[in-house]
Amino acid sequence: MNVVFSPTAAGPATSSLTISGLNDPANSSLTVALTGTGLLPPTGSVNPTSLAFGNQATNVTSAIKTVTLSNSGSSAMAITSISTSGNFARNTTVANNCGTSVAGGGSCNIGVTFRPTSLGAKSGTL
Repeated sequence: MNVVFSPTAAGPATSSLTISGLNDPANSSLTVALTGTGLLPPTGSVNPTSLAFGNQATNVTSAIKTVTLSNSGSSAMAITSISTSGNFARNTTVANNCGTSVAGGGSCNIGVTFRPTSLGAKSGTL
C-alpha cells in the first residue's frame, strides 16, 4: 500500500491511515500515524537588480562586483546554470559560492566583471 503526502500549506501536518475489516479476532482494524511537513516552494530574488561598472578602459577587467541570489522559500532552489552576456563575465575566484542549489532561506554570491573590447556604452545580463 502506498500513501502520498500532498500538502496544501507550509508547516507540520498529521493524519492517520486506518485499515478496517480485518479477519483478525484481536484487531478488526489497524491504525498507522502519518506525519509530514509542507514546504514553501523556492522563491528566488537577486540583490542588487542592476550593476553599474562606470567607465572602464578597453581590454582591462574591472573590479569584481557581487550579486546575491536569495531563496525565500523553505525548499531548495535548483541552479542549472549561471551565465553572462556581452562584455561581462562571471568571476569564480572571489565572491562566488553558488553551487547547484540554494537552500530554503539561504543565499549565495555571484561575482561579475566587465571587460569592454571596444569604446562605447555596453549592456549585458547575468
